[in-house]
Amino acid sequence: MRFVSVSIAILCSCQPRGDDNDGRARFDPHSTTYVVDHLHYTLVPGTTHQFLDREDPQSAVVTSQVSHFPGTVAGIPVTVVLSRRFQFGEMTEERFEYFVQDSRDNVWILGADVAQYHQDDITGHEGSWRFDVARARAGLVLSGKNVLGQTYLRRTEDGDRRVEVTALDALVTLGELGLFKSCLRLLETGAAREPLIRYFAPETGPILVENTQGIATLELLEIRDDRLPRIQPAEFIEQVDHPLLPLPVGRMLLYAGHEEDGYLEIEVCVLDERRQIAGVDCTTVRERTFVEGALAEESLHWYAQDIRGNVWHFGEEEGSDPADHWIAGVDGAQPGIEMIALPRVGDSYRQEYAAGIAEDLAIVTSLEAAVSTDLGEFTCLEVIEENPLEPDSANEFKYFAAGIGLVLETNSANTERVSLVEIR
Repeated sequence: MRFVSVSIAILCSCQPRGDDNDGRARFDPHSTTYVVDHLHYTLVPGTTHQFLDREDPQSAVVTSQVSHFPGTVAGIPVTVVLSRRFQFGEMTEERFEYFVQDSRDNVWILGADVAQYHQDDITGHEGSWRFDVARARAGLVLSGKNVLGQTYLRRTEDGDRRVEVTALDALVTLGELGLFKSCLRLLETGAAREPLIRYFAPETGPILVENTQGIATLELLEIRDDRLPRIQPAEFIEQVDHPLLPLPVGRMLLYAGHEEDGYLEIEVCVLDERRQIAGVDCTTVRERTFVEGALAEESLHWYAQDIRGNVWHFGEEEGSDPADHWIAGVDGAQPGIEMIALPRVGDSYRQEYAAGIAEDLAIVTSLEAAVSTDLGEFTCLEVIEENPLEPDSANEFKYFAAGIGLVLETNSANTERVSLVEIR
């Protein structure tokens, strides 16, 4: 798995200053894994949690997504969680946070890259830190072994906070999400801050923060898992007109370059044909690949755009072997995102899902990549794609230009380079 350097921890903010918490929870970087599967703090790649922050005077909404792509901090593999805070629909803060779990199941945070925004302009980086930089220490997020009455210290931005386990089987009801059973309840005090009560649900993680009067200050509103996207046919439009992936009927894009097998030519044509998949009317795209002048592969792909601007991939038929075909809604296959409506660096997403057939993942790594092709110079969106079914294969780098779409594709092994040569 490739590691990229790019939150659910909004409920457990940790700061690097100070010594280790206590003798029961000392951080050992040699005993950690980036797989965080603590019963009450589970970070599943592709899951997004949405919270309502009632403590904020303007009741901010916070989205927190677990990235599909691990990162590294001080050479340690970490799970990356990307959180964004919105007020009146405008993003005011973005943070990348980095987590590990040790051999005793303690969950630690190893840093945060934070940016504050005003009208899309960065105004500050308050709260940013990294483990092992300027003597920063790892922060304990949640103890691996929680028993009733147990206490331990957690270092927060205000200093030591004492945590006491006050229940192992609390019941919590949250609006449309319903009842959560067997929740862990923690009382947090100290560091000149008001006491707080935190709730963690099994296989979910943090779901609620209350003050000691029982008034919610932060609560979970929604959980999404991109392995099970919610497709509503009424939420899709007829055309695909995303600026970075326009698919007008009749357009043909011609590419040329090289790969390990030799000289490569690719024709991508948007056909005047529609197909309904999972109740959604999809645009048909045909792709033909020629190697040294001979037709090597022909495939059909189906795309549709939702009302928010996301372009979805609903299926493909590649070659004559049905084993290489997948259609959303058939045999457990699910559509995936081909292009995010408003991509930002760090966005990761599942592009398609048919178990054992198509499981490609992607991450946005740049919004302003400079690209040179036979057609000229472009400022592009850069996306890295990974195929988990072929862990030893090279990752693909794709570059998309406004008004055109894909203009260049390379790979991490430098064995392939295909660029746009003509638009018809």
